[in-house]
Amino acid sequence: MSIAGTLECFLGIVRESQDYFISGSLSFLPLLPHYRVPKHDVDVGISVDLFEQRRAEFEAAGRLRILRLREVAVVGTSRSALLLVPCTGFMHINTPEGLIDLAQFSVRGGLMEFFLGAGLTVAIPSRVLERVRQLEWAGIRFRAGPPELALIPKLLWYLAWKNSRAVPTADEEKHLLDLRRAHGLIDWDFVDSVLAEAGLYWLGRRFPRFVDRAVNPFRKFDVTQAREELERLATQQGDEAHRP
Repeated sequence: MSIAGTLECFLGIVRESQDYFISGSLSFLPLLPHYRVPKHDVDVGISVDLFEQRRAEFEAAGRLRILRLREVAVVGTSRSALLLVPCTGFMHINTPEGLIDLAQFSVRGGLMEFFLGAGLTVAIPSRVLERVRQLEWAGIRFRAGPPELALIPKLLWYLAWKNSRAVPTADEEKHLLDLRRAHGLIDWDFVDSVLAEAGLYWLGRRFPRFVDRAVNPFRKFDVTQAREELERLATQQGDEAHRP
């Protein structure tokens, strides 16, 4: 099993299509001096149309499992969302080479929508796709999403975790390392504008603000506070590195 093999498996299915992007650590590790290798899986966003066109190939590549809402990583930070169990447009494809963590999206009316099930969608501005770029890792070229899409969920976790005094797991240590090393890649004005326009919808209608605040984890995200916390975390890393 290997991340390179998993990535090549996915790229072999989508081929020359422009209707996908790689997210997760592969969207920012190639932009930095080497400090770790990707682990566990390959995170991707793919248009609904492209996924349906290639569905048989994905099913032939490995075991496909559709995720329920409470299994979706970002939604998992919302206690209200944990009560919901519909199937979503997020899925795991377990291939012989490794796991493809896939999220379907559609673009409509200037919004990029991800499917949460039962008529629910979360939408962000479709201009995010303008920041997709070509990157290369291990000699493999691919379309990568903006690093903010991978780093902001890690930051949401950190803001919830930092006061808990809990000992970080191995995966959480990886999140801390990524935030310390990759924080300089975050365009905070971009993050602020995207989150300001992001929202939850049901059957195409935006949730009322009071409902959105209750179930949308991004509504509790203060960009100024998050930036200060991340700079403090990075400074702590620098201080530790200079201790005798």
